[in-house]
Amino acid sequence: MQRPPVPPSRGMSGTAGPGGVGGFNATGGSGTGVMGMGGMGGMTGGGFRPGTGQVAGLGGTGRPPVGSSWGGRPGSSLRGPAALGEGPLGVTAAADVRVAERPVTQQGVRGMKSAHRGPGRQIFDRTYYLTLLRQKNQELSAEIQTFRKEIDTIQKEAQLALQYEKRYDQLIKLVRSLEGDLADFNLALDKRRTDTRLEEVLHMYRVLKASNEQQRLELDSIFLEKKQHEEEVERIEEEIAEVRKVSEERLGELHPEQRAEYSSLQEENRALMQDIVQLRQELEDTNSALSSMEGRLRADASRMKAQHLRESLEELEKRKAEVDRAASQRKLTVPEQRELLMQKVKEDNAAILAAERDLETERNEVEKLQRGLAEVQADVEDTKGGGKLQKYQVLFSKDEEMTEFIKNFDDRKEQEESAISEKQKSVVSLLESISKQAKRENNLPTFEKVADVRDEIDFKNQQLENSKLTHERLQGELEKRTSELRRIADIDEKINVELSTLGKKIEVMKDELANKFSSTDELRAAAAEEQTALERRRDLLTARAPAVKRHMEEAKLQADSKAQQLADDQTHQHLEELETKLRQFEQVCR
Repeated sequence: MQRPPVPPSRGMSGTAGPGGVGGFNATGGSGTGVMGMGGMGGMTGGGFRPGTGQVAGLGGTGRPPVGSSWGGRPGSSLRGPAALGEGPLGVTAAADVRVAERPVTQQGVRGMKSAHRGPGRQIFDRTYYLTLLRQKNQELSAEIQTFRKEIDTIQKEAQLALQYEKRYDQLIKLVRSLEGDLADFNLALDKRRTDTRLEEVLHMYRVLKASNEQQRLELDSIFLEKKQHEEEVERIEEEIAEVRKVSEERLGELHPEQRAEYSSLQEENRALMQDIVQLRQELEDTNSALSSMEGRLRADASRMKAQHLRESLEELEKRKAEVDRAASQRKLTVPEQRELLMQKVKEDNAAILAAERDLETERNEVEKLQRGLAEVQADVEDTKGGGKLQKYQVLFSKDEEMTEFIKNFDDRKEQEESAISEKQKSVVSLLESISKQAKRENNLPTFEKVADVRDEIDFKNQQLENSKLTHERLQGELEKRTSELRRIADIDEKINVELSTLGKKIEVMKDELANKFSSTDELRAAAAEEQTALERRRDLLTARAPAVKRHMEEAKLQADSKAQQLADDQTHQHLEELETKLRQFEQVCR
């Protein structure tokens, strides 16, 4: 019977040998096996189990001798009688197949193990180090290239960030301007919704314009003042520098002992300045401590009680002084008491008049405030019905006036009281002077003497006026003659200048008569040459004229195309619309 072929999954191809039973050569995945003659042939191969041909001391029967070592799994030639050709290879379905129990070892069900890696390079020669150096060089080059790319990216991002910041600033400015325009439009719409008249809007515009103009003038004045102060500071600093320079020069001229004395004085001055700063700081600390202690004392109840008792004592002393004065008045004679009583009556009358004036003033203020309150109430009622902006502004201004009046009422009251007291004193002094003049009535001159004195005074005043007029007239004549004298002097100077100029012109003309106009032929030749040159230039320009015209036409076409592109640009159209709206608003505001 023939031997069955080797399955293709084994990866082998076999050919029968010249002798023996079915000898064949087998090739595997990584090696070859040869089965010899005179017995069962084994197979060898890299990575396969060893065949019977690789076992030392195998005989023709294919059995290993006693004491020989078996290095691997038995081959297929030892697995049963079918492999030796002793029986049929096929089995029936009813055959009793018994599988020998054996342990699963090595590549039983796990597949083949890969070959172990060798020991590697044993000698590190020049080629190895060059290869390693090339690898490191390539890695460094790749890393440097990566860093360069990152640097370029960072630089581009920085440039983009600067551009974005500039763009952001521009957009912020644009947004601010557009917000201002939007606020103006919203204000105009509000005025439109509230049925505000155009006159009121124009009035508000003029008021705001005047306010802005005033603020602008104030800012200009402040700027000029600041600039003036800066110039003054620079001038003072320059003067200080000059003074220091002069002082240093003088110090350089001093004796060494004097220079040392000056240095010691400077050190002493610096020490004193430091002491002054320290003492000022101590003074400020003391003042702050004093103010805090005063605050504590003001908050002290015993101190407040002592202050109250002191005021009560002063009031009692005043009462005592009044009682003593009344007692002293009782000791006076009747005429003295009458005179004192008359003086007191005058003082009381003056005080009563002052009080009545104050009362009248306060009454007028109250009436004024009541009228203002009535107007405000009427405006409030009108506002509830109509709600005009002008009425609200009037109400707001009156409210401010009332608040200002209430705020400054005490100060104004004190000022008025002080003015009234001063006027009372002046009235008393006038009454005293009148009484003194009444006592001097007997010593006054007669009306005739007074009239004579007045006539004389009028005559002297008239003479003084005439003298003043004469002096002014003579002064005007003097100025007129002085101006005429200056004009005459100027005319003399002009005449001298003109004479010198005419003399020079006469000399030039004589020179021309002697030299220039005597050679008419040369002048004609020069004129003919100049005419010829001008004609050549005219011909040249005439020849260049068409090219210049073509260039102008091309430039005109380019300008027209640019103008068309500008007209088609949406941004330009939007700007033109905004300019049109702005002109309309300006016309409305006018």
